[in-house]
Amino acid sequence: TVSITGSLLSLQPTRLLTSRSTPTPNQSAKSTPLDLIDYSLKKKKQKQENQIPTTMTPEPPTDAMDKLAVTAPKGFAKRDALRTNEIEVQAMWEDMKAFEADNSPGKEKFLVTFPYPYSNGMLHIGHAFSLTKAVFRAQFERHQGKNVLFPFAFHCTGMPIQAAANKLKAEIENFGVPPQFPEDDPEVRAKMEADMAAAAAAKLALQLPGNKAKGSKTKLVQKSGTGIVRQWNILKMMVPEEDIPQFVDPLHWLNTFPPVGVDHMKKF
Repeated sequence: TVSITGSLLSLQPTRLLTSRSTPTPNQSAKSTPLDLIDYSLKKKKQKQENQIPTTMTPEPPTDAMDKLAVTAPKGFAKRDALRTNEIEVQAMWEDMKAFEADNSPGKEKFLVTFPYPYSNGMLHIGHAFSLTKAVFRAQFERHQGKNVLFPFAFHCTGMPIQAAANKLKAEIENFGVPPQFPEDDPEVRAKMEADMAAAAAAKLALQLPGNKAKGSKTKLVQKSGTGIVRQWNILKMMVPEEDIPQFVDPLHWLNTFPPVGVDHMKKF
């Protein structure tokens, strides 16, 4: 043990010698205790400098992220940033006409189609589910260098729209604007639903072998909890209520829903 005068430090440099099988470049056979202390302190400092810090200093944000201004509630910042970028890219695609068919001679042709949505309302998740597969396939074939044609339109013919317009017209004539339906009264609604269930059960009993009904509710009542369906209420879920009276004209359906569908398709 070596004691250094004027210091409270007490060292045992002989232990440093036993930790190595050969002398270091800075350590000779005649090294003094002070040489060994100096060497030990240098090695300790070098080790500390080479160590990877346990806590990393975060890198400053990039210019793009630093300038990103998001005013959405907590938890939606990333989503809104992605949506902002998506809108910019979609505008670029629109300007470039990126998805218009290019009839280049000599290329293999590929056609994909999709059942045109009926124009009696908004597009829904069922359309998106089926459409996604067609879009993916069209894009895949386009990346294979083929001439890809993916036509799209909306089904604007047939009687369902006319029938819906007639039903809406009758509701307005009978119950006013906005309509005051009798089922708005809970007691009246309960009686109407009971009468409808009984009528449905009686009809079903006549159709089943042995006239035995399996249930007293129609599929509509089972799914929605009510068999009372009003055209006004259906439209109220899709358009502003003040615009609903215009839908007594079947052509108004065709002028309203296809343009909205096109806008939703581009955003999708």
